[in-house]
Amino acid sequence: MSQAAQENWESRLLGRLLAVRRYPPEAAARDQQGIADVRVTIAADGQVVRASLVKSSGYPVLDTEALAWIRRASPLPPPPGAAPVTLVVPLRFHIDDADDPA
Repeated sequence: MSQAAQENWESRLLGRLLAVRRYPPEAAARDQQGIADVRVTIAADGQVVRASLVKSSGYPVLDTEALAWIRRASPLPPPPGAAPVTLVVPLRFHIDDADDPA
């Protein structure tokens, strides 16, 4: 896969994830912030096959939302090539992002 194809796919993947991002109101009310690392396997057609928490954000409500976020985004942009892809995605929950839809 070319560097340009990889960068294009990563950009489309990020756009899709940002389009469905939600900040749990109870976490925002408690000023809970963090980054949850999620391992995700994406099939050749873009469907999320598997998602699991690799590193906790430090807050169960954010960790639960991180997994829901990935599943809600499915289908994701199909990865370049004809093979499934597994990667770790850091999903950031920052209070300044709570009202930002993108």
